[in-house]
Amino acid sequence: VHLFAHGFSESERGLAFRGQSPYGEIRVVNDSEFRYLLIDGAVHTAVYTSLYYHSVMPYVNVVDIASGYFEKPGRLLIIGLGGGSVAKSFHRADWEVDAVEIDPLVTKAAYDFFGLDSSEARIHQMDGRRFLISSGGVYDLIVLDAFGSSSIPFHLVSREVFALMASRLAPDGVFALNVQSIGWSGTIVRSLAATLETQFPNVL
Repeated sequence: VHLFAHGFSESERGLAFRGQSPYGEIRVVNDSEFRYLLIDGAVHTAVYTSLYYHSVMPYVNVVDIASGYFEKPGRLLIIGLGGGSVAKSFHRADWEVDAVEIDPLVTKAAYDFFGLDSSEARIHQMDGRRFLISSGGVYDLIVLDAFGSSSIPFHLVSREVFALMASRLAPDGVFALNVQSIGWSGTIVRSLAATLETQFPNVL
């Protein structure tokens, strides 16, 4: 469903796109020089529209830190595309990028509104766990960024799926996980760390 700015109510001003997928409500909203991707009302991507869709989300820069573990660009797997900011950032640094996204409407928004180009990432339209099971690819870096606005898909944070992640990593590879919490001592952080430690020798 495409909606355009003229004729909107005050609450919908700036809305460039709104659609409903089986996975949630997707909105693209323009506000001054920024553009936002909202999934079920929560911001998942925010970019400058005048600076080649450069991300203003701090976590994108945090994920970039992971590239510092490597002497040269390698292969990256992102589970959860969002607006494509992480994919674009690593592509600019000459990484080879695969991205897995379950929601085709999110992929459409990334292409149509956030400047994602097909040359920047190979997009696999499917569930992240299914991709790990069906693919034989090996990656230097895997980033899990598929968490929803109000919940974490449990099938992506189990001991079994972390074992799958580990099996798809090259020697000395890195697995990075994006999760929101109030403080490092939050229950969700401690629980995820404990589960990760069953499959990875070093967890930070």
